[in-house]
Amino acid sequence: LHFIKSVCGKTDLFKKSTRTSLMDKSEIRLVYNANPKGRLLVQQGEHCQRENTNSVDLNRNWSAHWREGYPNNEDYPGTAAFSENETQTLKSLVDDFKPDLFATYHSGTYGVYSPYAYSRDLGKNNIKNMETVMSEVNDKHCQCESGAAGATVGYICPGTSLDYVYDTVATPYSFAFEIYTPSFSGAKFIEDNLSRYVKDEEKTASFLETKSTLGSKLRGQAKHSKGRSCFISTADPAHEEAPELMQDMCATQFNPTDEVTYTFIVNNWSDAIYHMVLKVQEITAEESLTAVGSSFDPY
Repeated sequence: LHFIKSVCGKTDLFKKSTRTSLMDKSEIRLVYNANPKGRLLVQQGEHCQRENTNSVDLNRNWSAHWREGYPNNEDYPGTAAFSENETQTLKSLVDDFKPDLFATYHSGTYGVYSPYAYSRDLGKNNIKNMETVMSEVNDKHCQCESGAAGATVGYICPGTSLDYVYDTVATPYSFAFEIYTPSFSGAKFIEDNLSRYVKDEEKTASFLETKSTLGSKLRGQAKHSKGRSCFISTADPAHEEAPELMQDMCATQFNPTDEVTYTFIVNNWSDAIYHMVLKVQEITAEESLTAVGSSFDPY
């Protein structure tokens, strides 16, 4: 939503020329909440909720190498591929739109990922160009782990939107971004780049003063949490032993809890969308020129 507001000139993130370029050269479809009923449960205090109200993990419910699973698992893939209303709706959207660029966003860790998630294999189509785009986004906006999802996170995820859009819809650029967790590396990246997006000097100074306290808090959380995300699934006994503690931990692991961090995250990743689109446009234009040049015969 912050990206859309910025494109429409409701924030100061983008210059007018940037907004004009995006709107003139791109058609963007945004689904800002793919699990509305699950999100409502989170807002009501169930901060560890990742499934929909049928206890299905929607990012395991796509037909791309879908596999059966156990109903009691947090990554339960449903009774069949596209068994859920949410994934059926999303499937219709991407099948109809046939995007040139697809990106799915999650939180719970930091990462910039490409297909495949269902295996440790690297995608076969357009992979060099995708790696160029990932490098551009990662250098400017994350400085985190990057690569094929299954190989990079070390955890196989069948039935994801990432793989479906890449293989079935044949979208040449398909990415998954994990955009937040209160990790040491993430906190360091925010600290080092804070001035790019947070202009209030008083708030910035206050944030930097608390960084030592934040470090102590992260060390405490690291004892209990291994990093639950949409691409990493970990069962934690603390969930059963101290459910209220676990809910608090999930709230802080998946969401910024202070204004400065929140401001940085929404601006940083809105800006990342722009740089991603721009890089894809540049590559496409260069390939078009190369194709024209190679087919030109002056004789």
